[in-house]
Amino acid sequence: MENKNLTKRQTAARQNSRKRERELLRSELSIGTRLRQMRSEHALTQEQVAARLGLNRTAYTHYENGVNMPDILTLVRLAEMYELSPGELIQFLTNAS
Repeated sequence: MENKNLTKRQTAARQNSRKRERELLRSELSIGTRLRQMRSEHALTQEQVAARLGLNRTAYTHYENGVNMPDILTLVRLAEMYELSPGELIQFLTNAS
């Protein structure tokens, strides 16, 4: 019984740690803000970007609003769309303007 409680506490601690990491990424990196900036600079709508990425608009909107983070495949597609290398895109998304 004690091992089971320890495992539950460890799992809860891990989940809390991951949640804090996600919140830190959202607040410090402002990836969503930068995605919105790039989209606006290219005069694209959320619907257009989502269609080019093979997503629905809601999924893309979640990236811009910081609800979700784009996965690696989506980052590669974004880089291709904006004619950047994946490294350039990641650098832009993670560095302060």
